[in-house]
Amino acid sequence: MAGCLQETGWIAFHDVDLGDASVTFEARVSGHIKGGEIAITTGSPDGPAAGSCKILPTGGRQAWTTVQAQLTGLTGRADVFLIIKGEVQISWFRIA
Repeated sequence: MAGCLQETGWIAFHDVDLGDASVTFEARVSGHIKGGEIAITTGSPDGPAAGSCKILPTGGRQAWTTVQAQLTGLTGRADVFLIIKGEVQISWFRIA
């Protein structure tokens, strides 16, 4: 499980094989009291945005829900970054 102790943080995944086209981000998340957002970028935390999804408040740190976002521009091999903003915890995610 990943979470953010500050207002914004990121997780890096280096040399990810995205295949011919990865178009969907899906994650099991908790938004606690305030919720937040997950943005997906490539190359660096400030790199080109591939997509994002809002995380609504879920009412508790163990109150999980599944979210999805459409992605653009993810092909081949790349460094992928998840930018986490707000009260967001991630149990798992996949890019397909």
